[in-house]
Amino acid sequence: MSPNVKDNLEQIVENAIRKTFKRIIKKASKGESLENLIKSLIVEKVMSKLKIVLNRAVVKATMKKFVQRAVDKGWERNRKNLMEIIGALE
Repeated sequence: MSPNVKDNLEQIVENAIRKTFKRIIKKASKGESLENLIKSLIVEKVMSKLKIVLNRAVVKATMKKFVQRAVDKGWERNRKNLMEIIGALE
């Protein structure tokens, strides 16, 4: 891999990580629960995977609501296991 490509990729990754931590810190400072922080990260991850398909703002907003509902349903199905894991982390 050429040095320029490597440097560009490193910069992109660093920026993405910095932005993600800023969002997490902002949400945490507003008093959001750990559960809501994790859910929002899952939604962001799924939305980033759908980025290619979601080129229209209307479709994007609709899909985000759909993804949020799907994450909530998935969270409820796996709540017991997730809360045990989160409890072990705290």
